Amino acid sequence: MFWIMIIAVVAITTGAEVYKTHAKQQTKTLELREKLIKEEYKLEIAKQETFRLENERLRLQLNSDMVQFEREKQVRLEK
Repeated sequence: MFWIMIIAVVAITTGAEVYKTHAKQQTKTLELREKLIKEEYKLEIAKQETFRLENERLRLQLNSDMVQFEREKQVRLEK
């Protein structure tokens, strides 16, 4: 009977350690996922800002080209 109690205590202790290790690993995994999601969010914000700036640059370039075209058109008409 005494041996059964010792085996039960060892089994419970071992099971508790396994559960504790599993819980720590799961916590680490969740922390890494959270960090990854935050980094992906920052990357997406940077992509959107880059897209916005590129669109603004292209808009300004197009306006500049249109002004230049109008000037050249006026010069041609004056000749």
